[in-house]
Amino acid sequence: MINEKIARNYKLSENFTLWEFIRSNRADLLGIMGEQYDIPEPYILNLKRLCENVLQPLRNRYGTIHINSGYRSLALNIAIKGAKNSEHMQGKAADIVFADMKSGFEYIKKNLTFRQLINEHDFSWIHVSYDEFDNKKQVLKIG
Repeated sequence: MINEKIARNYKLSENFTLWEFIRSNRADLLGIMGEQYDIPEPYILNLKRLCENVLQPLRNRYGTIHINSGYRSLALNIAIKGAKNSEHMQGKAADIVFADMKSGFEYIKKNLTFRQLINEHDFSWIHVSYDEFDNKKQVLKIG
């Protein structure tokens, strides 16, 4: 099982660590952080793919990227009322914020491979997912 020290040092790409994707204030408050640490190895590989193909290229261009929501255990997904089939539960998605989100959204849309790209609530955050077998480049706006 992963712990905080391992997660903080586990590099998914040049600038992203596993910790950024599994940490959760909500899980901590609810006493379910242990489930976040119990992330299956295939889901870690999915996070690596997401970082390598979308988030690291975005980071290289726009600087710091903050992960609002990355991997979600089933318990966390239920607690936050996430979609029952959320890609977050498989390590395939992240909700992100960074400087110049509108430009970054267009950059992802035009230059990177992704499964879903969602402008959430007028760029309050961007949801982006990557699936090596199903990158349909679906672009949506919610809220």
